[in-house]
Amino acid sequence: MGYELDNLILDCRRSFRKEKALAARERMRRYCIRACIDGDFVARWFGPGPENDSPRRLIYEDPDFGFCIVSHCRKDPGRSPPHDHGSSWAIYAQVEGHTDMTHWRVVESAKNDEPSGARKKVEVASQSRLQPGDAFLYNEGDIHSPSFDGPSKFLRIEGRNLFGRPRNEFEAVDPEDQES
Repeated sequence: MGYELDNLILDCRRSFRKEKALAARERMRRYCIRACIDGDFVARWFGPGPENDSPRRLIYEDPDFGFCIVSHCRKDPGRSPPHDHGSSWAIYAQVEGHTDMTHWRVVESAKNDEPSGARKKVEVASQSRLQPGDAFLYNEGDIHSPSFDGPSKFLRIEGRNLFGRPRNEFEAVDPEDQES
């Protein structure tokens, strides 16, 4: 018997009950890896079929702890702008294909005299590639941007359901354009 969704849910809930937030999230990240390399789990939630063909599919939302488990099946290339998830966190775990992740750092905050909605300026801090079986944790305020150059499937656990919630977006700048 493989690692089923019910196992992932129970393991995540157990982590929240037993550990402090950061330790629980790290343990959940490892459970995501286990799910993403389990053939039965992948076949059920990411295999062929119209139900597994969505760019974002909520497959579980915890009534007590609020975390959500989401499957993402991207067919086409795409890119997200630099963003964080506001007061929430997210774990990205690769199932098939790959996701290129750019990690950003703030180089300049919006000034007080700028109009409301002005964005903080960020530059690339590092880049990495999620391959099948890899998982990254982004805590509150961690600025990142995923990109896909072809089909990509990944599992994501969110600290709360992020669908339709505003997220903080940032303006990417070229480090060569920064004043010395």
